[in-house]
Amino acid sequence: MFVRVKSTPNSPRKSVQICEAVRRGDKVSQTIVRHVGVAETEAELEKLKDLAEVIKERLKEERSQNLPLFAPEALVSKSTRRKERAKLLVNLARLREEQRVIEGISDVLGALYEQLGFDEVFDRTPLGRSRAYTLKVCVLARLAKPSSKLRTAALLEDDYGVKLPVGRIYRMLDRLAGRTERVQEIAKEAALAVLKKKVDILLYDVTTLYFESQREDELRRFGYGKDGKVNEVQVVLALATTEEGLPLGYHLFHGATWEGHTLRETLKSFAGRYQIKRIICVADRAMLSEENLKWIEAQGWQYVVSMRLRSLSQEWKEKILAEFPPAQPISEQPVVVVREWQYGPARRLVVSYSSERHRKDAFDRERLLQKVNKLLSGKTEASPEKLISNRGVRRFLRSAEQGKVVLDQTKIEQDKYWDGLYGVISNCSLPKEDLLTLYKGLWQIESAFRLNKHDLKIRPVFHWTPARIEAHVAICFIAYAVAKHAEYRVGLQYEKLSFEFIRNELLAVQASILVDTATKKRYLLPSNMSVAAKKLYQCFGLRRSCVPCLMPK
Repeated sequence: MFVRVKSTPNSPRKSVQICEAVRRGDKVSQTIVRHVGVAETEAELEKLKDLAEVIKERLKEERSQNLPLFAPEALVSKSTRRKERAKLLVNLARLREEQRVIEGISDVLGALYEQLGFDEVFDRTPLGRSRAYTLKVCVLARLAKPSSKLRTAALLEDDYGVKLPVGRIYRMLDRLAGRTERVQEIAKEAALAVLKKKVDILLYDVTTLYFESQREDELRRFGYGKDGKVNEVQVVLALATTEEGLPLGYHLFHGATWEGHTLRETLKSFAGRYQIKRIICVADRAMLSEENLKWIEAQGWQYVVSMRLRSLSQEWKEKILAEFPPAQPISEQPVVVVREWQYGPARRLVVSYSSERHRKDAFDRERLLQKVNKLLSGKTEASPEKLISNRGVRRFLRSAEQGKVVLDQTKIEQDKYWDGLYGVISNCSLPKEDLLTLYKGLWQIESAFRLNKHDLKIRPVFHWTPARIEAHVAICFIAYAVAKHAEYRVGLQYEKLSFEFIRNELLAVQASILVDTATKKRYLLPSNMSVAAKKLYQCFGLRRSCVPCLMPK
């Protein structure tokens, strides 16, 4: 088996295929095993070739171990479809729909789950295989329709025809809690295999997961919640990804941990687990503390961290604004200006001005001031006292007579000086434009948290013991890894699609199980597929027949 790049005359497009040589008599011909994708540029070509190598190795492994791509019951169903394409004589009046099942999720995301290696979380003993199967269906259920473990057991039977006792799910969770490092190791290996590179640039951020509870323990604590759930206990989740958003690992902290204190322990864990020699840590401004930066420098690592320009000394503010004239008019054409200063013995301060960011900052401030004016003039029912507790508004206010607050026009004018500006601090030797590009890549990890919280519903958490909380986070992490790899591969081979779109297309790939009321024979009637769904199947080298067939007894 080998990777072949096929070009077309008079076209820059190149196809990447996995082929193998097949001998037919005295002749040897090349057969396409998998069409990986079409590249428009050299960069796309290199990524597709890397992906093709990963798929090729997985195909070799499956052949050598004779592992099925689908669950045994699915294999029976698919082989039956091939055998039962002969004419079926059926009395339609006697047919009744017994069940409708979703096939797209298990077909496509189930195949990707195994390609990434998550079927190896548990050992290969009979009991381990049973737990591995339970874990897989729980992950696929979360990808399809996130619910509590109790509700998941019911949904699996209703939507997929899988009977899984809830007690079996809970027993698997208790074993999974001790294998979270194995889960992260598999995720890391999957990401590096696809990207064909070492861990050197690491995107890092922190969020909180709340519980609908007020009971504290060793893990669940009260703390500053990013979801605004101040009266409920929480845990703190630190997540690290590659530049492309593919997950590398995570770390759980008790709910009262300040996010700035998570950086050291998480990086230590990653460094020890992955033998990291060189790393560029890209993190948000909440991680910016002198203690953290000195510790990273002591490890011989590098960083790119956001700098709070308005919190700098007056001398530095004047130096920066001297390069970027205050309150300059917004240009109609996109304008980007970058300046750099030496900021201490081994650090650089890089500041960028963007006309697009200038326009956004001005718009956001004006919209905020309009709301404040309505509140101060009594045109809304909200209490003006709430303005004092709002940090974003408080910087524009000053105290007036009789305990009232009013807008401070001087502060508003001073705020305009910083429209369009943002800065980073780094000890890297990369060009200043590259440092800004690295920091902008943090949207990938912010997107990861949105996907986990909204699409995969990682919170609220309904478990109470530390072991099951860890297992719940591990399941969500695996689901997130499958979702991001699906986005990445589909983006390379087809077009960039959100996971929500991919999921909705696969949920629509269904089949009806029909029963003949007289003969009790059961038939499978596959639904039609959209063009997008067919493309998704093609991206993962899968085929699905839409021909009805007789099901085995």
